[in-house]
Amino acid sequence: MSLFQKIPDRKTRSNLRAFAKVHNLGRVSDIPFLEHAVASFVKCREDFEKAFCVSGDHPNLQDPSYAFSWQLLERCAEHVEGALCCIATGCFAGAEVLARTAVEAAVTCRYVYADETPLRLASYFQDFVITNEKQCNGWEKSVMSMNDSEKEAQLIAIDKRRQMLNALKPLIEKFCSEALGFCDATGIPRWPSRIESRFEEIGELRFYKSTYARLSGQVHPDAENVIAYFLTRMCPDAAAVRKMELETGSFTLLYVFIAVEHYIRRRSPFHVRMGSRTHFQRWMNTHATSDRCRLPQLR
Repeated sequence: MSLFQKIPDRKTRSNLRAFAKVHNLGRVSDIPFLEHAVASFVKCREDFEKAFCVSGDHPNLQDPSYAFSWQLLERCAEHVEGALCCIATGCFAGAEVLARTAVEAAVTCRYVYADETPLRLASYFQDFVITNEKQCNGWEKSVMSMNDSEKEAQLIAIDKRRQMLNALKPLIEKFCSEALGFCDATGIPRWPSRIESRFEEIGELRFYKSTYARLSGQVHPDAENVIAYFLTRMCPDAAAVRKMELETGSFTLLYVFIAVEHYIRRRSPFHVRMGSRTHFQRWMNTHATSDRCRLPQLR
């Protein structure tokens, strides 16, 4: 029997079936606790969508950051959704990478909505332009040693990228101007380009140092898993192979569940910012303990 059927919630089961159908999955009940993570994710996403169902005279429409909120938050949801699908289809290495991306995206959202959202979002856009201009300059320097035909093709691509940035600059400048007026501020704050700084700003520095940095270190070089797989395959010990698979799988599940948790926790600053604190608190009272998602512990 499905683990989640212990909770007689027809709507939840319907959400799970719809999730499986959209992603061409048979079931999501074969991996321990995956149904819990999917159900929490889908329900939270639905509640977020309701926050955008407002009338034309709603005060949120006066906030210049409100129009960008859907895509900012929805892209984070797509990363979480992708990680869950990777787990369901056995692509565990892909799930780890997407989970890491989802946590970073959720932390960025929580930072943006924690304080002076229009100004922080303006800073986010400005940093995008500055970073991409530096990348174009570095790209241009790197092609100077190529032969003429190759260099010409690269320079054309660089020019197109710069044209795109120049086309976006007036839009970003307009948004910055509106953000300054809305917040009655005199300047746009500097974007904290280091992810560690964003964790610190939202009170998650301990999590960054104790958990996130370790998990990210595992995802990036991947040397540990390469060595572990090599040693267990070279050693004809079925018990050792099983232990390695269990450890690797449990690590991946943990990382994906952490991504789901941070996806849910980013909703608190958004709902507080956009004035739907009561609706969000009612959801948290139903689905969470304290301010954390009620996800089962791996055993």
